[in-house]
Amino acid sequence: MTLELKGRAAVITGAAGGIGRALALRAAAEGMPVALADIDAVALEAVAREVRAAGADVLALSVDVRERAQLDAFAARSFARFSSVALVFVNAGVMRAATSWQQAPADWELTVDVNLKGAGHTASAFIPRLLEQNAPAQVIFTGSTSAFLPRPQLSAYSCTKHALWGLAEAMQLELRALSAPVGVSFLAPAGVRTEIANRHCAGEEQTMQQTVHAMLEAYGMPPEELAAKTFAAVREQQFWILPHPEFKSALLERAARIEAETDPA
Repeated sequence: MTLELKGRAAVITGAAGGIGRALALRAAAEGMPVALADIDAVALEAVAREVRAAGADVLALSVDVRERAQLDAFAARSFARFSSVALVFVNAGVMRAATSWQQAPADWELTVDVNLKGAGHTASAFIPRLLEQNAPAQVIFTGSTSAFLPRPQLSAYSCTKHALWGLAEAMQLELRALSAPVGVSFLAPAGVRTEIANRHCAGEEQTMQQTVHAMLEAYGMPPEELAAKTFAAVREQQFWILPHPEFKSALLERAARIEAETDPA
């Protein structure tokens, strides 16, 4: 069944740039009002102005996804503002590069708290309201191919995306057991041209971080292209959204190595 989007709201966390901004503008192009959340209030307001200029009704709130109470308030405001919510993009995320055993404790905590706990908090704030709404809707988790293919120097990021895959798949099974009209999607892109890795770190970590950023700048998919592919899949309520199909062969190779009990190196 094709999900009806026009006139129904899209909710997006991590909306102040990158993938979140592209999703917001795509939602506006689809005729959807949008509810935007991000911890960066200044950048968020700039995106909100762009989306309003594109013709959408916009609710924009500064939200820290590490704080469940803030997400509950965001969900309440979103459902009070818009008559129907079709899409919830659980998109807030951070990336900190480092060798696994040298990762700073604060960076471990930030990555887990935002990428995993924040995603769980977001889903927990919105899904009960989506079920009460009792209309077809989709919750989309922004994962990564790192969920399946861990990268060296991105261990904290990779493990949170791996855990997010588990959360998304379990949640889909739970909703299907209820015969609920709400479904789940797991969006797993490879490189996307965003600023996620363009953050200042100390010492060797800064070199690693800038190497990742340079690769995303050179080879990453434009976020607008990713948003278009995501909306095409979400409209059909697909669970798996794999916008870089060239990585499927690597997934099959990894499964074969596991079956053969072969060392990943």
